Amino acid sequence: MKTITQNFRKMAAFVLLAVSLTSTSYVCAQTEITFTDWTSGTLLSSTQYPVDQSVRDLVTKITVSSSSILLDNADIFTIASTSNFPNLEVVDLSGVQAVVTTFPKAWGKGTSGVATVGETIPKLKSISLPPNVTTTEKDAFAFCSNLETVVFPTNLTSISSYGFYGCSKLVNINLQNTSLTTVGGSAFYNCTALKEVHMPNTVTAFGGNVFRGSSSLETLTFPANVTDSILNGSNTNSFTGCPLKKVICKATAVPRAAQMFIPTNLTASGCKLYVLSSLVEAYRSSLSICWSKFTDANIVSIDELTTGINITPESKSVVIYPNPVKSNFTIINQENIAGVEVLSIGGQLLKSFSQQSSYSVADLKSGCYFVRINSKSNPQTVKIVVE
Repeated sequence: MKTITQNFRKMAAFVLLAVSLTSTSYVCAQTEITFTDWTSGTLLSSTQYPVDQSVRDLVTKITVSSSSILLDNADIFTIASTSNFPNLEVVDLSGVQAVVTTFPKAWGKGTSGVATVGETIPKLKSISLPPNVTTTEKDAFAFCSNLETVVFPTNLTSISSYGFYGCSKLVNINLQNTSLTTVGGSAFYNCTALKEVHMPNTVTAFGGNVFRGSSSLETLTFPANVTDSILNGSNTNSFTGCPLKKVICKATAVPRAAQMFIPTNLTASGCKLYVLSSLVEAYRSSLSICWSKFTDANIVSIDELTTGINITPESKSVVIYPNPVKSNFTIINQENIAGVEVLSIGGQLLKSFSQQSSYSVADLKSGCYFVRINSKSNPQTVKIVVE
């Protein structure tokens, strides 16, 4: 009798273990769902939609992918509903077209930067927007305090005001591959983890307070066609409270900039302004209240970003003749030179000379190089072209 009882217990334990393993396997499979079949606006009717709430509670990632079905706003709200998917962290909508081109306020909380007491802040960490979306609704992702990554579509032309207000875990905003022209007021206000922002060549207008209170923002890049309209007027206080360390302006002419465009603590923070080498002196002598906040020493050539070499502005550099160089070059007005070095564009030392009447680079391949002239009184670095 004892043996039968022991065998029964062993069998029961085995059955329980088998059920447990089966259940676990099912749960793991349901942590990610890919929707491919439904009628627009009725995602709830999809055969892939979990009927059991206990299963939906376990879902952390949803992908919607279909070349033939349009994603309705009702579908987006179905996905975003915390009562449907309370633990959802990742949403990928990059494989489906949306019915409308304005992405709705499905995840955003509060109104115009003011959170509503009692609202549930979603667990959303990452979202990829549909490819045909061109703009976002006001407050679209406001107070999504766990949002870390946003993949913007190439068709995006504007970000609405308060669009990402208070998204305190966003670290990087890369809009360089979009068609963005307008950034609404307070769009990234109080994004306290944001460190880098890269704007596309298409941007033409900023609203006020765009990055205000983004207390980790250190790097800001403006495109080659940045215009006065971006840097004036409505952008007042856009960067108040931002500890900028690096402002990169690729403009081909010195743009005017409003007084409040850049914070006043640039000297204390050691912020550098990187511009085209041909414009370094123009920025240093600019009467713009904005650019005058940078010390002359902190307005430098954009070449430093890739080489780490401090390039001497053309108006203050010694003359190297000829330049472009075929075989030998001469340094005009050279005085008290301790030595001359030729560096690759990446900063690697290639040749070293003592002071002499001419310097040979005949053994170098065609391309750009730097000549570093070592002098106690006036050390300089000049770019040359070898033909």
